[in-house]
Amino acid sequence: MIIEEPADAGSVREPTSPVAWTERVNFGDEWTTFRDLDLGKTDQKSGGSTGEDWVAGRFYVLYEGRYADRLDARHQLSRIERRLELGYHGSSTNALVAQVYREPDLKAAEKPRPRATGIVCLTQLQFRPHEEYLDLHAVFRSQWWDLKAYGNLLSLASLLAQTAARTDYEVGRLEVRCNNVVFEDSGRAERVSRELGGVASGLP
Repeated sequence: MIIEEPADAGSVREPTSPVAWTERVNFGDEWTTFRDLDLGKTDQKSGGSTGEDWVAGRFYVLYEGRYADRLDARHQLSRIERRLELGYHGSSTNALVAQVYREPDLKAAEKPRPRATGIVCLTQLQFRPHEEYLDLHAVFRSQWWDLKAYGNLLSLASLLAQTAARTDYEVGRLEVRCNNVVFEDSGRAERVSRELGGVASGLP
């Protein structure tokens, strides 16, 4: 994945006049297939139902929406970047953790049925430097695989590349753990897997 370094620093948010994310990220062959798929459900952030619309929605949530609000509220990412630049993280990564899931989410989850809504799915980000590389480990409590997984993966890869560029690291590995994988529509999930699997099987 290739990404240009944004103009702002210390924040997850996009610059005032950002280059469109579709123009600064090289997604690979799978993207051309997923982009035009009609997923049959409208993404609330982008207002569209294609694969590109759903990916755009996940970029919005991370860079401009709810996740950005949580990450910027206590300057979590700017503090992590500062520690990386100065080497103040010691021999562990305890100081390189950003918490997205908070007490209001826990309180909402404790309410009896019907199931609570509006709880963030991304719970934690943890950066890990090793030699000249920077890794990112992300944990989701739950995730719609068929609608959100691909966009979440791409937006987090973008965040890793952005943070690495700002702190003079090379991009390392992105590891995403989801504790509860769910399908909004199992038929859609099968179709997405089939479409992307066909692209992957044709790669050299």
